[in-house]
Amino acid sequence: MGVILATSGLVAVAALFWSAYGTYYVLRREAGDERMRQIQGFIREGAWAFMIAEAKVMAVTLLIIGAILWAIFYWEVAVSFWVGSGLSMAAGFIGMNAATLANARTTHAVRRSLREALTVAFTGGSVMGLGVAGLSAAGLVFVIWLFRREFDPTTVQITTKTIFGIPGADVNFIKAALIVSAYSAGASLVALFDRVGGGIYTKAADMAARPGGAVW
Repeated sequence: MGVILATSGLVAVAALFWSAYGTYYVLRREAGDERMRQIQGFIREGAWAFMIAEAKVMAVTLLIIGAILWAIFYWEVAVSFWVGSGLSMAAGFIGMNAATLANARTTHAVRRSLREALTVAFTGGSVMGLGVAGLSAAGLVFVIWLFRREFDPTTVQITTKTIFGIPGADVNFIKAALIVSAYSAGASLVALFDRVGGGIYTKAADMAARPGGAVW
């Protein structure tokens, strides 16, 4: 298991490194004239205001769900759920940050060449994609390492637990599988919240189209 975790960790680090480099690359591009920068500023301000407001609502919901998981199952399950949801939320902020930085820069770059504009656009988009992959892999490695005792093949066993002491409400499960499932559930729940607002990719496309239409 150690080799698998180490390999997965290296892949996660590589993905996060490229995601960070993509942000750096986009930041180095020229943001255009004053009108472009002004429009980008408005879009960026609105996007961040939306993300922060959404994050506050999500935080309350996630705390409640985590507490319920703690009460029904184990504290490890709740922690795993919170780790997954927290990293998923971070991925959303990383993607939104890259999108709001790349929009005006892509619009300005297309004035010079289509190739340069596509490079800026795809690099900005790769920040989100690799950020999601890197954070999800890093989080899973961390959760498995943190609760490594539960993932020991020699001690894995099926556990039976009665929900809230209700007769007949028995659940059979493997604790390690439950921990991983909670991690995935936390990440997926945040993604569903983001979908309610239209999705990160939809917002990125809208933000790229608006300044382009306004400038051209």
